[in-house]
Amino acid sequence: KSLSEPTFIGVSPLGWLVLALLLAGAWLLSRTAFGRDFYAVGDNLAAARQLGVAVNRTRMLAFTLNGMLAACAGIVFAAQIGF
Repeated sequence: KSLSEPTFIGVSPLGWLVLALLLAGAWLLSRTAFGRDFYAVGDNLAAARQLGVAVNRTRMLAFTLNGMLAACAGIVFAAQIGF
């Protein structure tokens, strides 16, 4: 529960963590080759495969990141309600 209490500028440490993850994700998707591959696979799987994108690896990383972010959301939720 103490992780959800405001500390710096009225924002909790978990809030800062979420903000940092948001900024890192935005940078990753907009400025790296992985981000371009990620968008290509999400938009058109067959075209991404023809362009030489490692489709299976990109999909596996996408699902892994999704699971990690879902776990972080569960931790934030549990901290907010006090479990």
